[in-house]
Amino acid sequence: MSLNLDVPTGHVTTEDLQAIMQGHTEDTDTPNKILAALRYNDGKQLTKTTVKKMIEATGIEDLRIVKQFGMTNLGWGQSRGGLTTTAHELLIAHREKNVVIDADWIEENNACFFRAARERNADRAMLLSDPSKLDEMAAAINEWRAACRRLKAALGRHVGVDGSFANPDRYACEKLATGEDL
Repeated sequence: MSLNLDVPTGHVTTEDLQAIMQGHTEDTDTPNKILAALRYNDGKQLTKTTVKKMIEATGIEDLRIVKQFGMTNLGWGQSRGGLTTTAHELLIAHREKNVVIDADWIEENNACFFRAARERNADRAMLLSDPSKLDEMAAAINEWRAACRRLKAALGRHVGVDGSFANPDRYACEKLATGEDL
């Protein structure tokens, strides 16, 4: 782990943390709508016709089958870049042909959209409901930033034997600050 001592000088507030956590709260409605439609079609083969009916049932207009690398996914949304044009994908099966919908398997194997997303959102809600915890976190971030600036200044004060700026052990000192083994 490399230590980046170039930290912003601004002061972090409880409101900043609230905004981050609220902004990162995950959409569980869309995956849950898709899962409900998959449960309705449980045991049936996944086809374009099935997906059309799922679109009608969920209102998710860009729901589509994505087959690649020996897997079948249901995708929706547009990405902002990367290799695919789908922002979100549920793994439906580890095969591309004759895919039968198994809603329980899909929910279990896409925990990031279901169980884990609910847990992360619950953790965020718990933190958001405790202003003293957010105050403590903001204070710790501000102390960390100040400590990084002090360490950077201390490491940067070293002048080499020839009068030039140098600190041959800067990297080792930064590793020591992170608790990394040297």
